[in-house]
Amino acid sequence: MVLGLYYLTKSRSGQRGEGARFATTYEVRQAYDQGKVDVHAKIKVRLPHGEIIDTSVGRVLFNEVIPEGVGFINEVLTKKALRRIIARVLKATNFADTARFLDEVKRAGFERATTAGLTFSLADIVVPDEKIAFIDEAQQSVKKASGNYEMG
Repeated sequence: MVLGLYYLTKSRSGQRGEGARFATTYEVRQAYDQGKVDVHAKIKVRLPHGEIIDTSVGRVLFNEVIPEGVGFINEVLTKKALRRIIARVLKATNFADTARFLDEVKRAGFERATTAGLTFSLADIVVPDEKIAFIDEAQQSVKKASGNYEMG
């Protein structure tokens, strides 16, 4: 999920539609749906309160799920950034709105990771040297708990 959100909000140079200016975020969505801009294209867009910002198409798409009153999120979404954003949404809204937001973020992240064809290999996963010690310690705890249970 986080990988898909990172991919969605990352901007790159040389993308179709780079440098385009949009009067509203709705125009960005329309241009994206019509294939006129790429998801990573760097663009300028006017926000509802009138400010013009530098952003990317993907960030505009991500902000479609942000609850009203939170503001425009204009950053690459990493695990840390996502934590801050969730806290910001919770502070600005209620639990029900935050839960809906989390469902939408989860859906968007998995959808983008799937459609982008993002994947990782088992070779990419680093196994800590302490793994065997952790497993042995856990097995000893299980044996002790089982022994205590058997003894009543």
